[in-house]
Amino acid sequence: MEKDRKEIMDEIEKLDRENQKAELDLVRVAQEVKLYVSGSTEAKKNSLREQLQKKVADQEKIGKQLKEEQVAMKDRLAKCSDQVRYWKDLER
Repeated sequence: MEKDRKEIMDEIEKLDRENQKAELDLVRVAQEVKLYVSGSTEAKKNSLREQLQKKVADQEKIGKQLKEEQVAMKDRLAKCSDQVRYWKDLER
């Protein structure tokens, strides 16, 4: 019986935490809606959506730069390999 009571209390605490999280999420959503309804460009820049879009754009830019560096590195590696081969041919 005590075990059942403890399980029920644990379940109540878990549901309370989930409810608090849901309420916080609801407040956050309401704030985001207010930012978009306000029409202010400056306010929209501070919205979570805009911040996440900026982070995604930054990561895409970094990914593009890394791919360009990878291509350049492959080209240099091919040239260096050719140079080593030519040097070995000269030594023979």
